[in-house]
Amino acid sequence: MRPSKVFHHLIVVFMLLASPLWGQHRFLRAIESQHWSSLASHMDRRVEICVDDRVEILPAQRALHRLKELVQRIQPIQVQPLHSGSSQNKRSYYVIGKIKSKKGPYRVMLFVHRQGGREVIQEIRMEKM
Repeated sequence: MRPSKVFHHLIVVFMLLASPLWGQHRFLRAIESQHWSSLASHMDRRVEICVDDRVEILPAQRALHRLKELVQRIQPIQVQPLHSGSSQNKRSYYVIGKIKSKKGPYRVMLFVHRQGGREVIQEIRMEKM
């Protein structure tokens, strides 16, 4: 096999293996880039949002607004994915990341459920590290 074909096959295999991870971490990248519309389109009707020890169950738009306020206040510099995992039946997963911000480090966790062919954010947790 020619070297260029081998390289091409390696790229395809890498992309196939990395794509589930890419999909799971896209929500962390949306927080880092403050791309609120991409998060809004994936919010469940009601979202549990927990900031430090304060837990609220809010309509999607209010939960997004609360997240937006917090992110703008802490001024993130970088969001680094730390860990992710999925349920045994692959219907839900979680993503944990570390936010490096001007106000110090934060941990963020998102719980996502797959419903009717789409991914729905059901829970967002942020806490100062």
